[in-house]
Amino acid sequence: MKGMSKIRGLQNIKKMQGTCPGNRNSSSSYLRLYMLRMEKQRMENEIDTINNRKKAVQEKLNDINQEEAKIQKIISKGNQEKTCSGKADDCGIVEEKN
Repeated sequence: MKGMSKIRGLQNIKKMQGTCPGNRNSSSSYLRLYMLRMEKQRMENEIDTINNRKKAVQEKLNDINQEEAKIQKIISKGNQEKTCSGKADDCGIVEEKN
């Protein structure tokens, strides 16, 4: 039994380009032109969809990074308060001497 990676799909099918005889009549040329334009349109739409998805993913990633930074700040502030015994020099505070 073939694994999923060995199963061939539509992307593996070779294009039939060049299998037709060289002499085409004008109607088949117009049809080919139409098909090429439709494929081009589909590809451009796919690029737009991918770019929009990439933008949404980047925004979500930025939100996650911001939330992560906030949580790290809260954790480090809590750890600093726990290690501070109340004395100024234990908390990293230097008192001025006059």
